[in-house]
Parts: sequence; structure tokens; C-alpha cells
Amino acid sequence: MNEFGSVAVECAERDGMHVLEDCLVFELLSLPDAGGRRTPVPPNESGTAVVTTLFKHVAPMIRFDTQDITSLLPGRCACGGTHRRIGPLRGRADAMVKLRGVNVFPEAVGAIVAADPWSNGEYLCVLDPGEQMTVRAEAYDMAAATELADGLRTRLKEVLSVTLEVEVVPRGSLAAITGLDSTSKVRRLLDRRGTP
Repeated sequence: MNEFGSVAVECAERDGMHVLEDCLVFELLSLPDAGGRRTPVPPNESGTAVVTTLFKHVAPMIRFDTQDITSLLPGRCACGGTHRRIGPLRGRADAMVKLRGVNVFPEAVGAIVAADPWSNGEYLCVLDPGEQMTVRAEAYDMAAATELADGLRTRLKEVLSVTLEVEVVPRGSLAAITGLDSTSKVRRLLDRRGTP
């Protein structure tokens, strides 16, 4: 079951998730502009999923903003289903950080860290008061710290189009901050902009 388990389901074709449009009204809206306005987004463009339930009478959800970022997929599915389809979740709007005009999602950083063979996949994005983001990444072996830092720095720039600092830390050292060992909601962003 995915995070959209009660909103959309995947069919045997595995070509996106079908929105349960017979049970809810599904909207995909842009992130708010400077005036707070949001508009529907066309297929293949990212937006946040907004849901209104049709059959939840005790505690209805009316235009509930899930904060989950996804996109509508064009065309129809080969399974023959007629409900609209959405792509994979790309992150959460409430965890998004804008750096030098570029939207950066900790989940996107995590995918890059997890793909690096020198890393064990654990990471934390630290945003300092000067609007600089540092990615702390755990290494399998600190002997490979230079290779990991250089590789991540290059790959993050290629994929995210913004330069991020990389700090390699020993395996297991981030758990106390991320809550990996103590909570199901792991922290991947440490925002220090409000601290001196």
C-alpha cells in the first residue's frame, strides 16, 4: 500500500495510480504564488493533491490539501480504466525549500544519496540562516568519505540544478537527529534559518 492508498490505487499495468474518482473529488493545484493563488496544473506538471471526500459523513474532508506532490499522467491506461492517473509522489510541499529560485525537496536529495554506492542511504538536509543547504550523508566506510562527498556534490548539482554542500558523517550518527530509531516519521530537514 502506498501513501495514496485511500486516494489512488495501482493496477496490474503499473503505469501510474488510478484516482478513486467515484469516491472523491481530486484536484491537482499549483503551489501558491506570491499572492497565495493556486491554479489547476496540466498533465505532466507537478502540483499538490487536494481531496474532497464524497462519502465520509462523520468527518468529511473538503478540499483537504494533502501536501503530497505528484502529477497527472496523460492518456488512458492499457488496463481500460477511465479514472485519471497520477505519477509517483515527488515529495511534500511542506518540506520543500526554495534555494536561489530552485525548489528542493529532501526526498529528491534522499534518492540521490541512496543511489550512491559509498553511502548507506541515510541523510539529513540542514538549512542554515544564510540560505545554504548542507547534505549530511552517512558513509558505509569513512575511508571513502572523499569519494562520497565529491560524487554527491556533482550528482546533486546535475539533478537539482543548485549547488549544495556535502558533509560525510559516520554510519549511524544521524539517527539521534532524524529519529530513525525512535519514530515512524523520520526527519530529513533541519531548518536553522530562524536561529542566530
